Amino acid sequence: SKPAFITYYDSPVDDVRISKEMWYVDGKCHSFNGKPTTITYYESGNVKAEMWFKTVDNKDTLYRPTNKPVKIEYYDLEEKHIKSKLWLEIDFDEKENEHGIGYGTKIEYFHNRSIKNKMFMFYKGEDDSFAPHRFDDYPSIVKFYDSNDSSIKGKIRSKEWFNKGRKHRLLGPAVIEYDENGNVNNKLFYQDDNE
Repeated sequence: SKPAFITYYDSPVDDVRISKEMWYVDGKCHSFNGKPTTITYYESGNVKAEMWFKTVDNKDTLYRPTNKPVKIEYYDLEEKHIKSKLWLEIDFDEKENEHGIGYGTKIEYFHNRSIKNKMFMFYKGEDDSFAPHRFDDYPSIVKFYDSNDSSIKGKIRSKEWFNKGRKHRLLGPAVIEYDENGNVNNKLFYQDDNE
């Protein structure tokens, strides 16, 4: 199917480059056979991101009815090389509360395809923002080492605890940093972003 809406980069007439394609049916975002509802492009023409939206109350909201990412970002390379993936769980029947209307997980990748960061957060629908957050005593952000040395690659570099976007932990350090051997290198204690 062809997109219903296309935007272009400002460029000379003989060098037309698409910046975004969006698919709609009856004025609402629509995914055809599970394909993204929106695709954005780098000026180079390579795919920048694929996104799945659902129109709710006349607003396009990131949504995918399966346990698959709602947004996939790519590095600016000819071959699709994943930069990050975002999953969301949103309850559209639930009124937005102090924590937001949904929860998400984002995984970022290094160029060598190893995991860079794992982030757990809540989603505020009114302004489409995310903030690191976990209800339980698990870290909100886990960062990993990047190396071509297989003995270091994939080892945890740090763990960080957040509450509503602020570094916070009551029963222990809110930031734990590790050396390349997995030993604790540093501990920082925070409550509501105050050390």
